[in-house]
Amino acid sequence: MSKMRFFALQELANRRPVKVDYPSEKLSDYYGDHVFDRKKMQEYLPSEAYKAVINAIEKGTPINREMADMIANGMKNWAKTFNVTHYTHWFQPLTDGTAEKHDGFIEFGDDGDVIERFSGKLLIQQEPDASSFPNGGIRNTFEARGYTAWDVSSPAFIVDSTLCIPTIFISYTGEALDYKTPLLKALGAVDKAATEVCKMFDPNVKRVYANLGWEQEYFLVDTVLYNARPDLCLTGRTLMGHSSAKDQQLDDHYFGSIPSRVTNFMKELELECHRLGIPAKTRHNEVAPNQFELAPIFEDVNLANDHNQLVMDLMKRIAAKHNFTVLLHEKPFKGVNGSGKHNNWSLCTDTGINLFSPAKTAEGNMLFLTFIVNVLMMVYKNQDLLRASIVSAGNSHRLGANEAPPAILSIFLGRHLSHMLDEVVARLSDAKLTPDEKKALQLGISRIPAILQDNTDRNRTSPFAFTGNRFEFRAAGSSANCAASMIVINAAMAHQLNEFKAQIDRLVSDGMEQEEALYKVLKETIIASQNIRFEGDGYSDEWKDEAARRGLTNICHVPEAIMKFNDPQSRSVLIGEKIFNENELNCRIEVELEKFTKKVQIESRVLGDLAINHIVPTAVIYQNRLLENLRGLKEIFSTEEYEEMTADRKDLVREIQRRILSIKKAVHDHHLPPGADHPAGRRDRCDRRGTHRPPGHHGGNSAADPGGHPGRMPGAESRGGPFMITEIDAKLLEKIADLTGKPAGAFNIRKDMGCEARQSTEHIAIDPRADGKPGIDIHFKAGTKGETCHIPVIISQTGMSDMVYNDFYVADDCDVNIVAGCGIHNSGCDESRHDGIHTFHIGRNCRVHYTEKHYGEDAQGETGKNVMNPQTIVYLGENSTMQMDTVQIRGIDSTLRDTRFYCEAGSEVVVTERLLTHGDQTAESDMTIELNGRDARGRVISRSVAQDSSRQVFRPVMVGNSQCFGHVQCDSIIMGAAHIQSVPAITANCPDAQLIHEAAIGKIAGDQLLKLETLGLTEEEAEDRILKGFLA
Repeated sequence: MSKMRFFALQELANRRPVKVDYPSEKLSDYYGDHVFDRKKMQEYLPSEAYKAVINAIEKGTPINREMADMIANGMKNWAKTFNVTHYTHWFQPLTDGTAEKHDGFIEFGDDGDVIERFSGKLLIQQEPDASSFPNGGIRNTFEARGYTAWDVSSPAFIVDSTLCIPTIFISYTGEALDYKTPLLKALGAVDKAATEVCKMFDPNVKRVYANLGWEQEYFLVDTVLYNARPDLCLTGRTLMGHSSAKDQQLDDHYFGSIPSRVTNFMKELELECHRLGIPAKTRHNEVAPNQFELAPIFEDVNLANDHNQLVMDLMKRIAAKHNFTVLLHEKPFKGVNGSGKHNNWSLCTDTGINLFSPAKTAEGNMLFLTFIVNVLMMVYKNQDLLRASIVSAGNSHRLGANEAPPAILSIFLGRHLSHMLDEVVARLSDAKLTPDEKKALQLGISRIPAILQDNTDRNRTSPFAFTGNRFEFRAAGSSANCAASMIVINAAMAHQLNEFKAQIDRLVSDGMEQEEALYKVLKETIIASQNIRFEGDGYSDEWKDEAARRGLTNICHVPEAIMKFNDPQSRSVLIGEKIFNENELNCRIEVELEKFTKKVQIESRVLGDLAINHIVPTAVIYQNRLLENLRGLKEIFSTEEYEEMTADRKDLVREIQRRILSIKKAVHDHHLPPGADHPAGRRDRCDRRGTHRPPGHHGGNSAADPGGHPGRMPGAESRGGPFMITEIDAKLLEKIADLTGKPAGAFNIRKDMGCEARQSTEHIAIDPRADGKPGIDIHFKAGTKGETCHIPVIISQTGMSDMVYNDFYVADDCDVNIVAGCGIHNSGCDESRHDGIHTFHIGRNCRVHYTEKHYGEDAQGETGKNVMNPQTIVYLGENSTMQMDTVQIRGIDSTLRDTRFYCEAGSEVVVTERLLTHGDQTAESDMTIELNGRDARGRVISRSVAQDSSRQVFRPVMVGNSQCFGHVQCDSIIMGAAHIQSVPAITANCPDAQLIHEAAIGKIAGDQLLKLETLGLTEEEAEDRILKGFLA
């Protein structure tokens, strides 16, 4: 990796700016020429079709199929003038990106000849696979249908040779699977609510529009430097390394001269933006090295959001032409500023009034104050919801890092406007206003324009700042979809305005004049929301303490913030304003939690890979050089001189070795290599889904679907419907747990890191862990007898890493069977891994039979590795017996087994272990049995076969701490070029301990083979028969 960086620097030295050619010297000649806007509609559509589109945009009038055909034909004819060959429904799934499927205009005509056609049916609606996008369980692979539907309010556009049609994306059942659908609902809600409030001041207001001006920050890195960093390529940020000696300490980057290569990139980006009707206006250097910003003129929120999504895609395409890579991660480099996406939000009426802009009249300023005060209350009531709307794995590194707003939500109004609100409260008494008091109040309000013009400052530490005629939400991350925050802000504003108007209407219905009711509610709202106003330093520790005293929340952890979507206040906004239904909201939470978990998991895998495969080898090379230097010095100098001269190098060798061991231990102990979970980000999926998914969601429960569907397991708690057993699942379950259908009794079936199905019984309770770790707690009631509990794990995807903690609590006098095991079907070339930690707490006078089988297989033609690392810890109570049978016969490439027993008086443990390895597989088993109580007994019977070049290591240890009996027997057959190491050990700490160990390794006896061959078996068949008998 280090050499790649030197080669990259050499190539970088030869880079030259890429020339950019403009189609015309006048921007107006080509602005919007790739957009099917109103001007082009008038040119290419019949008049009745044009009117149908305009009515649909402005009034929401449906477009019939005849009109749709006309519109589609005109759109196609316009697109053909640019040599367009394909069309796509362009939508915004919950991936934080866009999606598109390109189809050609080609069709067969009635006479069988090829023609070009684009019908209204194809324009209005298509059917992509909804199960292939994040959906939180709304769609499954076996019910994959979804719909994209044309968003008439956002014009079609051309990218390269494809006509792109902006669409919403919904499931077959009508539930939203994208950002655009709820955004349009939120905009409709705030339009309706704001219009009702505006009519109290001006009856001519018919519509209120929400506007958005975004500021897109980003980093540019030369492609060869980018490719030299695997962590940048795979995670979007650097996971290790040291800071440059010079970065942004001198504050010499912000608004500095833009490098020529970057200038040309910006020119082409702006050119393409303008051709697509994106009003890009501002470009400049940002604070960090190679960090820049692009900002357009504000537009309608829906259109502005579409344009931002398009810009992020354009950036990547155009950067590649200029040998750059765009980094949109919120914190790609530690120690320098991260990137955000400030959302400048405003509300405007159809009469041309900006509701956040001071007016020239007292009445106009009362309207201004009304909306400003409602924004204050909206943010105050919904601070947790706003926080939830912008959290992500990347943004959590940026927020509060002294270049971005803190996690605490507050509003900056400016000292003078804030003082004006306090003055309004002081002048408004509970008594009825006299004419003189009204005049004084109006005089005070009419002073607002001059005050704002002369005195309003700016506060860069505020997450929600008033900037003269708009509010700037600065907490959004650079990679985010603007709709995420705009949905919440507009829906919350609609909810607040509805409550505000309802308060006034109640007072008016009680006999109060509307003007007095308005003053009264304004005063109450200003007082109630005053804690959200803050003019100071949002980065200071003092503000954290002050915010806590004010009752403001400071949610620093992403999963905690995401769960705030489900708070009562959040639900009253999102469900109450009909932005989401119950199911959609729950599934949004699920999607956000999974995105966070998976991103953190990817980072952990990459970090482990870098540490083991890049950092450690480099350290070893340097260590070897030091050792060579030490050997050379020893040959030349005397012992005294040598010791004096080499003390520092010896210390360095030791330090390198200490750090190498420390890295390896951290990687392996904490499961950070490829395929590992991140302890901070993982939550058990069954636990997580169970906390907020409504009963019977999507497909019903056992009452609604009593086992009528083949392959379903009814009557069990699951991911949101009865467990569907695929053919692969069924095979794995039969291999590892002898299951051919729904288990009888208690069971927990874990699949691909989540709970697929779960069922408790009267005597056996299975629950998610209370400590939040992935896994379950299983409680057996005292006296439970003859019952079996199945807890199999199956993994059916490649590159998956599962870590689970299962605790078993077996009360006194139980006689039970527990069937565990893990099966992996690796469908690709990446490693699939399961690490299970099982802890047993077994009471007195119990009999427990525990079976654990491991099985692995690769899909045809695939080479992914299958890894299992089980750990079993057993605390065996007095006079109890546990028999543990472990079987691993096929398909597991690597195993590290750790087994420990702690046996009390009169207890007995019997362990049978059967193992077969082949190819280059490895299996290691560490087992310790401590016989602590009087008359405790322990037996280990291990039989294994090692074929080909596989490797096996056994380290069974029997420890006698009292009068006891222990026997360890290890028998192994070795074949081919295999390696077996068996190291049984016995330790007696009491003279009455009786301990025995035996170990034997050998090949198959020739006379046994000969005897079977005389019976007609081939040598291979004879070997197979002997091995099966040995392992039986």
